[in-house]
Amino acid sequence: MQILLRVSRGFGVVSGLLLFILSFIIFVDVLVRWLAGRPIVGVYESSEVVFVAITFLALALVQCEERHIRIPTLVERLPDRCRGFLDAFADLAGFLRTTGYGSSPI
Repeated sequence: MQILLRVSRGFGVVSGLLLFILSFIIFVDVLVRWLAGRPIVGVYESSEVVFVAITFLALALVQCEERHIRIPTLVERLPDRCRGFLDAFADLAGFLRTTGYGSSPI
């Protein structure tokens, strides 16, 4: 489990660096577009790919540290047994969606 956490943290760091770099590149692209009236070629397209990479590289770390978004007001009021069931259901749903189970072949 320790190796998984280390790898997840490494991916989290890479995700953070990509986010910083992408933010800078988009800033420069906006600045160039404002000054020259033309965007930098390929920034829009590459940002789409990098945003996906940022999301999925950070996913393992978020899951390991259980820092995903929740609605605490609702979850805190439920009994422990229901909370455990909801956590298990959310983990299973996230796993199935990440692996592509049930998605169309298109």
